[in-house]
Amino acid sequence: MPINGLTDKRRLPRIGKIKTGEKAISKGGKEYPRAIDYFRFDIDDEKLMEVAKKLYGDQPKVLDITFPFDDEAPFDNVFPQYYKRFRASMGCVCKGDGIKATEALEDGTFNDDKVCLGQECEEHKAKKCRQVASLKFAVAKFPALGIFQLDTGSYNSIVNINSTLALVKELPGHKINGVTFRLSLEPQDAKVEGKKKTIRVLHLMAVGKIETAPALPAAEAPALPAAEVQEPPAKKSPELFLISAAQQALIFTRATAHNIDKDKVRESMLKMFNKKDTAELTLDELDELFTWMEDYVEIRKKEQAK
Repeated sequence: MPINGLTDKRRLPRIGKIKTGEKAISKGGKEYPRAIDYFRFDIDDEKLMEVAKKLYGDQPKVLDITFPFDDEAPFDNVFPQYYKRFRASMGCVCKGDGIKATEALEDGTFNDDKVCLGQECEEHKAKKCRQVASLKFAVAKFPALGIFQLDTGSYNSIVNINSTLALVKELPGHKINGVTFRLSLEPQDAKVEGKKKTIRVLHLMAVGKIETAPALPAAEAPALPAAEVQEPPAKKSPELFLISAAQQALIFTRATAHNIDKDKVRESMLKMFNKKDTAELTLDELDELFTWMEDYVEIRKKEQAK
């Protein structure tokens, strides 16, 4: 018999991330993020990383992509967008839509009634909170079942992708998972801190045949769950997709590479997921833990630079 609220859930494994920036070193020896004009694959599996380089080269400027699922509202799962605030020890601690937010508190509870002020929030003005949109897709010809994720905070990129997805969805009886899209980085003139500058923004264009198909009722259409701030452990449903032994070993391998103490990792696992053993982590929690490591390193560098 199916379990209500669990059996109908679907989740595709994430192969890796695709980024539009890299870390660079200034003349003063400080590390800073630098925009690039091509897509950079970031995959933990070395063999799959080599496959990506053989298929698309070191600096691909265009990618043909598809969406292996369809949403009634594509911005819920395919391209979720939120204001997010991160903390090194806890990961994402606040997520809002400009009206309402969910905030993780120090005692492990959650405030679901927080008012989100968006760009008027003091945390946003202090650059502690930022708008984050995450595009989730499959890359054409890539020989692994799963999705890639590309995060962006660019206003123009978000509007461009939203517009294309909305256009396809407006066509009668069409679904976005029946279309091949071309994702590219295009030059665009903009004013940055009052100065004219050419920046690169994401563009999404439908290039494949648009298949006509009757839309499934929302209750029947399999969909990925929307990304959320971690819920209190007591509210979580049992997870069936635990990480492998190799992925468990990768946690501490990556922690060592980032000069993060193993005890610090275990402490964060306890705070974020109420789990002490890596064998208890799910794939989603593994992703969140890796994101925490990246944020922790960035925050530590900023504190050391002060």
